[in-house]
Amino acid sequence: MKKSQKIVMSVASVALAASLLVGGGTLAYLRAESDTVVNDFKANQVDVSLTETGDGQYNIIPGTSETKDPKVTVNTTVPAYVFVEVTDTTDGLVRWEPADGWSKLTGFANTVYYRSVDASEEAQVFSIIKDDTVYYDAALENSNMLDEDGTLKTGLELTFKAYAIQKYEGVYSNGSYDSFSSTDAYLAVLSDARVEVTTSSKGISVLKSGKDVVLGADMQTLKLIRTNSNGQNVSVDLNGYTLSPTRMDLYAVGVENDDAAKPTTITVIGEGTVTGDTGGDINHAAYADGAGAYVVLESGTYVNTASSGEMIYAENGGHIIINGGTFKNEGAPKWTLNLKDNSGSSIVVTGGSFWEYDPSNSDTEPGGPVSFVAEGYTVVSEVKEDGTWYTVVPATA
Repeated sequence: MKKSQKIVMSVASVALAASLLVGGGTLAYLRAESDTVVNDFKANQVDVSLTETGDGQYNIIPGTSETKDPKVTVNTTVPAYVFVEVTDTTDGLVRWEPADGWSKLTGFANTVYYRSVDASEEAQVFSIIKDDTVYYDAALENSNMLDEDGTLKTGLELTFKAYAIQKYEGVYSNGSYDSFSSTDAYLAVLSDARVEVTTSSKGISVLKSGKDVVLGADMQTLKLIRTNSNGQNVSVDLNGYTLSPTRMDLYAVGVENDDAAKPTTITVIGEGTVTGDTGGDINHAAYADGAGAYVVLESGTYVNTASSGEMIYAENGGHIIINGGTFKNEGAPKWTLNLKDNSGSSIVVTGGSFWEYDPSNSDTEPGGPVSFVAEGYTVVSEVKEDGTWYTVVPATA
């Protein structure tokens, strides 16, 4: 039966082939074709320039005014932010106001004005100074024109610099923004890696953008958290100022990051004071929380007068490295350095001086005294008027 079926099929196949050859026909296939879709990509630009008429030379004559007309020209085919940095070293001898449409960007040591600019195929021109005019107060006297040594003041300058940047970004530098604020945009256009700030909010924005902070005033908590830092390596220069904690944050400088694969580091440099006093039960000057959190203390004075709370503290795998600085925990010297028990955290000390606390013989950890001092280093003590100080130094061979 099977054999006869194969014979029948073979005969049918031969017959079909013969019919195609004899009739001159061809085999046909099912097929289809779509319409063409064209994607047209438009090029865009953001460009800014700064111009001014005149030779830039002016004479301060009390009770008069002069034309000074710096102008920003913007060529942008997308919505943009425009910024003007103003450096005024005229010592109050020259009065002027920003032109309409400019807003002051606060929180930075330098004076910055900004505005939003719509997209346009045409160049847009904006005056910086109101009425393009500067004024000299009629009350100015000879004494206002002289330095303390009686010579005429020099270096009296009014300087402008302009920046522009597109207003919206799909992803900002920390990986979490769909668009950025005027402050974020300004930080993005700065070429400087170090930014001087006068408020904590701007300081945190600077750190988030991957730039280093220089304190321009006393301020409160500076921190980075994994959700907004995306793994940064930045520094905080105390610059002679004081950094203190908010009662809500409980620490003055710190990192919270549980992602060890994307570590975040804040390094404290420069001379200044970091205090742990919050007025509450928890008083941390420096704090590291999480396996991806690193705080490095290179210098500075760390103080705490509260009777409770660890001054330098790490938990949940956090890391603190102390290479220098002065540490005085007056309220509870025993708790100058401390780890959350059995949390996998670490403190490593290679330098610094500690009041009434020996970092090589700390009794805050389970199992008896432990040493936070790195291998190859030792502690020398010195009795001073205010108590005993322990200083970490390289060990001699």
